[in-house]
Amino acid sequence: TRLLLESGALEADAVSRLVGARDLVLSRALCRFRAYRAPQTLSGSLLAKAARVFAEAHAPFANTGMLILRSAGGAGIWYWDKGKLASFEPIGQVSSESVWREAGEGCRVVACVEGYEAQYWQDGHLTASTWRRQPFTATQWNAFALSVEAPTIAAPAEPPPSIALPLINGTWRGTVIKEPLSWRDAEKAGVTVALCAAAVAALFAGQALRADQIAHREQARAEAIQQTFRENRDIARA
Repeated sequence: TRLLLESGALEADAVSRLVGARDLVLSRALCRFRAYRAPQTLSGSLLAKAARVFAEAHAPFANTGMLILRSAGGAGIWYWDKGKLASFEPIGQVSSESVWREAGEGCRVVACVEGYEAQYWQDGHLTASTWRRQPFTATQWNAFALSVEAPTIAAPAEPPPSIALPLINGTWRGTVIKEPLSWRDAEKAGVTVALCAAAVAALFAGQALRADQIAHREQARAEAIQQTFRENRDIARA
């Protein structure tokens, strides 16, 4: 399994069937969440660039890992301390356990693998999230409700009962804002293209050489036959 707890131990969970052998799903205890609200004038690649700049500017760790998910009018950003994952290298895709649960609408409290998460969803996208080791007190819940920016659905006065949701929803993968290509990536891509071009050129050169050899061989056979005809009078008369 690849579900990492705050202690550094790996927990068995059904989500392991949905991830690659090198991927890691992190306990919510290891993650932080921040929402980015983009200006209405931004969209497409400009929104993606702005979200990444915002995410990097608010990185909470010296060596921060992040997962940026496009949302309605902005992005949801998950952070983690990459230093705590060093012993698991090489690592593929890293994600928070929270992204694997089905979406909601409005406020809810989710029972996580470790602790509890207060969430606010709007238009099918997570826009606010806070984690606690113990169930939310009235004061903590009120603080969370006040932290939600411009909610369209009012939070209940008291923290709602926590709900347990399986980690089975992989639709978030289609909303990932990927890192831009670095010079090193571009160099690797250039080398790959060059190698492929060289391989294709070698293939055609080999085919051309073989065809030329066959042509020479057939020509030599034809000349040998003609010579036989010239030298053998019986064959020539026939």
